[in-house]
Amino acid sequence: MAATRVSERSIFAPPVPSDDSEQASSHEPWSPAKLLRFRFVACYFLLYGFPSYIRTIPLFGVFADGYNSAMQWLTVWTGRHVLHFSASLAMVPTASGDTLRNYVHNFVVLSLAVVGALAWTVVDSRRREYNRAHEWLTAFVRFSLAITMFDYGFMKIVPTQMPAPGPDRWIEPLGEYSPMGLLWTFMGYSYVYQVFTGLGEAIGGFLVCFRRTTTVGALLLTIVLSNVVMLNYTFDVPVKIYSTNLLIMAVFLLVPDFKRVVKLLVLNRSVAARELRPLFPSQRASRIAAGLVCLQLGYVLYGNVSRGVAIYRQSSPAGPVPALFGVYDVVEFTRNGVAVPPLSTDATRWSRVAFARGNRAVIRSTPDSVIRLVTSVQTVSKTISFTGWDQPLKWTFDFEKSGSAPSTSGDDRIVLTGLIGSDSIVATLRRVDDSRFLLFRRGYHWVQEQPFLR
Repeated sequence: MAATRVSERSIFAPPVPSDDSEQASSHEPWSPAKLLRFRFVACYFLLYGFPSYIRTIPLFGVFADGYNSAMQWLTVWTGRHVLHFSASLAMVPTASGDTLRNYVHNFVVLSLAVVGALAWTVVDSRRREYNRAHEWLTAFVRFSLAITMFDYGFMKIVPTQMPAPGPDRWIEPLGEYSPMGLLWTFMGYSYVYQVFTGLGEAIGGFLVCFRRTTTVGALLLTIVLSNVVMLNYTFDVPVKIYSTNLLIMAVFLLVPDFKRVVKLLVLNRSVAARELRPLFPSQRASRIAAGLVCLQLGYVLYGNVSRGVAIYRQSSPAGPVPALFGVYDVVEFTRNGVAVPPLSTDATRWSRVAFARGNRAVIRSTPDSVIRLVTSVQTVSKTISFTGWDQPLKWTFDFEKSGSAPSTSGDDRIVLTGLIGSDSIVATLRRVDDSRFLLFRRGYHWVQEQPFLR
């Protein structure tokens, strides 16, 4: 591609054609369909992306809160009176982005974008083109997408999104994994691969911040996000709506230069240089705006990195080992003073307990019985509280621990004493040697005489 010519150095304005034919076409009137299409896309992106973007500006979160409150009311009203859903659509914090409320919210945004585009057409019916408005919309989409890619990218570069599989996963049969759990375990196992995918997201976000590299950044993000969307759809990850919208944003940035990319990379033909026209009337205004955006991006990056490092220090394999970390066999189990034999048909008698990082624990009884728990360990008072992860239960046990910690020799023992309902429980746990687990001990091999597929 020929060298880029820059009339003013600004990170805001996207490229516009510089050769005579394309320069002339940029001032030609748009077709009615193109005008309507732009109005709809502009309304949709602004309605969808405004709260997320404005929240990244310090002190501006109040505007996002006000917007979200209005959209929440409209979402509930639409679900109840237009779509006639009986389920509650109240905003409840969950880790899912594909709730019924999310679908109704996206329907509302789409509907408002249609109405807004039609109203805009009526009010501004004499407009012949929106070249300037398109530049502003492109700048908004670029920075909105970049900030999101920094967020997701650095959660993988500093691997906190998909933690390394711990003892709770080691003892879980593959058939009990959910599709999303399988994907998270696969991604979390390889630190290098997770960083590789995060770099693709972060580099793509960095490239779309600058006019000269917007097209290559959009091309990279289109490829990266296509893979993300495919994983979300095929592994049932509840971020389908959001990731699809991000992919649409990347495609939007790529479309203006798509023919030029095909002409250069596929047809092997020369492409004229592009002139970069600034959004602001003076170089001083462009520099001020660029400085403010750089401060915003710096604020976002600092938050992403510092938050990720803090979490990683606590949850990574190289971080501090929790007091009871590991897999334990239940060698003795008494209920109300009576020893309970380890029968494979008794779902009330524990067989294995695993304590993982992130205050997670799993108790297995029969092969098909599993209880997922959140723990709170008090090492001073030597008590441990169990709270159900996906069921309403709460237990508190005293514990006594013997053996060196952390140990992988199997010498560690823990005695838990407490109540489950009205029953008095005493469970003696013996630490399992970590090297018994193939996933833990296998490691990496440059030279393999035979495939090691187990």
